[in-house]
Amino acid sequence: MTLIFCLFFLSGLSFGFAQQKPQPIPIQEGLTQRIALDLRDMDIIDALKFLAMKAGINIIAAKDVSGRVSLFLKGVTTQDALTIILQANSLAYEIRRDVLYVMTEKEYKAIHGSNFSDTRKVKILNLKYAKPEAVFKAVDTLKSDIGKVMVDEESGAVILMDTPERISEMEKAVADLDQVTLTKTFILQYAKAKDLEPILAKRLDAKKTGTVAVDERSDQLIVTAFPDRMQEIEDLIRSMDKKTKQVLIEARILKVILNDNFSMGVDWNRVWTEAKLKGLNFTGVFPLAPAPTNFLRIGAGNDAATGFNYSAVVQILKEFGETHNLSSPSIAVINGQEAKMLVGTTQPYVTTTVAAGTVTATTAAQVSFVDVGVQLTLTPFINNDGYVTIKIKPEISTVDQPFTYSLAPGVNNTVPIVSKTTAETTVMIKDGRTVIIGGLRKDDKVKTVNKVPVLGDIPFLGVAFRNTVNTMEKTEVVVFITPHIISGGDDSGATVDASQLKPRGMRSYE
Repeated sequence: MTLIFCLFFLSGLSFGFAQQKPQPIPIQEGLTQRIALDLRDMDIIDALKFLAMKAGINIIAAKDVSGRVSLFLKGVTTQDALTIILQANSLAYEIRRDVLYVMTEKEYKAIHGSNFSDTRKVKILNLKYAKPEAVFKAVDTLKSDIGKVMVDEESGAVILMDTPERISEMEKAVADLDQVTLTKTFILQYAKAKDLEPILAKRLDAKKTGTVAVDERSDQLIVTAFPDRMQEIEDLIRSMDKKTKQVLIEARILKVILNDNFSMGVDWNRVWTEAKLKGLNFTGVFPLAPAPTNFLRIGAGNDAATGFNYSAVVQILKEFGETHNLSSPSIAVINGQEAKMLVGTTQPYVTTTVAAGTVTATTAAQVSFVDVGVQLTLTPFINNDGYVTIKIKPEISTVDQPFTYSLAPGVNNTVPIVSKTTAETTVMIKDGRTVIIGGLRKDDKVKTVNKVPVLGDIPFLGVAFRNTVNTMEKTEVVVFITPHIISGGDDSGATVDASQLKPRGMRSYE
């Protein structure tokens, strides 16, 4: 009785184990599943067992099946993995109901009288220099309808599955891409490395044929590329790393206090007419604003024989009122960079802030500043024909009156109200010609106190010996701008003296 009971118990264990064994899935469904393999010098029989377990299918190997396999695949179908493993070892397979039978190619031909039905061949290439991702993008476009290209990023291997003809084409393409790369460091003389980086990266990274890095500390470019591409990059860097052109801006700012006969401003048509009599031949006038305003008009001209004569124009302007030279600044600016000139003052004003707390309020004062006067903003652009395109923005500002507002009980803020006259335009003139910007008018309130010396200063009684007159002073600011193209120095190390550069003509903006 004891023996019979033990046999029955052991039999029950075997039956229970059989029920827990996973059931194989249909063969076609298993072949289409995507799997990942990491096989390192594994025996082909063990590899097939592992593949059967991963895919959940039945695989039987013939007795002559032998070989070893090293493979790393990710996200491929079971059928593709099986084809790679078998064809790399001259093996074949056929499906017999729900079993995949693996055999040698010789046995397959003896049974079927023809070679293995899958016409695709497998070629595994190990990359030495190229990036697998770049090779995949290039070679994947060459495969046929039945072909496949897979890469192993970790080992740098490329797996080609296709007809022998297509594999030959793809193998040649891989050989062209898998070349040794060069790494060079370029020390820039004039250009900035961070400015050239996106241009070079667009040429290299778009085709995955190289990389570019920037060392901002030493302003260097580190480029890695194929030898033929490196020559292209060298030519590109050489064409962009050129000596930066500069412009010496010579400016004169005049203030014309208009007399009563010309309270509406300088009559620039009259200026042009008289200028022609003095040898300054203008070629045209181009209105920028409606004619009745007589504000901001362009006149273009030059005097090639005698050059531009400042004194002649100043003499003409004196007919319209008292003329003062506010400033004669000269400034050098790099091509494409902005330059600013200010003739005036920086006016401070105090603003107060109140922070309310749970018990007390905290009052804090802050000093702010505003620029007042004649401000000139210039941005020059130089071309190779000796012309300078200048973006010009003159501005005249004055503090009109204070504005006071209440921030809290007993706390007031007073800020200045600034009146401005601005204009903005872009002109193109020849090197050495002069631009005249006129029509920048403003009205200033002038308070004049007339008094008898000593007696007029006596408190209270001095009122009888002095009087105050409030008048409106009408002024117009005229700006002369002459650009000179300079190289920033020459081989002899000589410097540029602005006083030696004489304007050769003029172009007027009024």
